[in-house]
Formats: sequence, C-alpha cells, structure tokens
Amino acid sequence: MEKMLDLKHQGLVKKLGASVYTAEQIDRLLEQYELDLIQLPVNILDQRLVASGHLAKLKRAGVEIHARSVFLQGLLLMEPDTLPPYFEPVREHLRRYRAHLEGWGLSPLQAALGFVIGLEEVDVAICGVNTHQQLEELVRLAKSLPDLDRLAEFAIDAPSVLDPSRWPK
Repeated sequence: MEKMLDLKHQGLVKKLGASVYTAEQIDRLLEQYELDLIQLPVNILDQRLVASGHLAKLKRAGVEIHARSVFLQGLLLMEPDTLPPYFEPVREHLRRYRAHLEGWGLSPLQAALGFVIGLEEVDVAICGVNTHQQLEELVRLAKSLPDLDRLAEFAIDAPSVLDPSRWPK
C-alpha cells in the first residue's frame, strides 16, 4: 500500500482502492488507509453490507463504491427449478422471489440491476456479459429502471449461497 501511495503522490495513480468480501475487511481497511474506492458484493440476496450500515459508512468516508456480484454469478437470472441440488436450501425462497417479480411485471434482469443501481451509496455497478447484445440490453434497461427498495425482504444470510467461491465446481 505504501508503494501505491507513493505512485498516487507522484500522480501516476489516480485512485487507490480494494476489493473486499466482508464488513470486517472494510473496517480493517478504513482503520489503516484512506481509500478512494472499494469494490464489494451486493445484490438482492446479499444485502449484508447494506443492513450492517457499511455502505453508508463508506459513503460518509468519501469512498467510491463499485458493486460486483449484481447477478450473483447468474443465480438471480436462473429459473429456480433448474438449479443444481446444491441450491436446494434456497430454491423455495427463489421461487417466491420470482413470483413477486412476475406480479410486479419485472424480469429477473430488471430487478437485479435495478436493485443495485437504486442503492444511493453505489456509484458503479459491475456486470459481466457474454455478448454484445447482453451489454446493449443492460444499457437499455439501466436507463429506465423502477424503484426497487421493496426487494429488501429477499435478503438472505447464507454464505454457502452468497459466496460463489464456496459453490461446487
């Protein structure tokens, strides 16, 4: 970090940041460093950093927030009944979530993107795409998303689901 700070002071680096997974990592970093930006996971299922107040804490500290895992590796876009057995503990939860979306006339893509973009603390939403058409659809949707704060009820606290590094290969 000291080397990076030197580069920033020399004008060779504009912003310094970190990629984190947990509230504890955020706390440790903020105790030691003045960060310009932070990349963290947040999505409809994973609202832990919203609920803990860490997104607000980062904003108060002037940190730019880049949200990743917007689609939770595609899990939020998949039909619950087609998921592998590993996701059985959350299958019914995902069915209820999808039923709510249908009732509101929203696609899973609209809901996932709209939720994250709608978080006032989030400055950037990082989304993976496989095709040019997917990118165009995301850009089109991002221009006209509804207010989705009502999706807070779908948050879960299950690291085995929320952390894709724990998923079976």
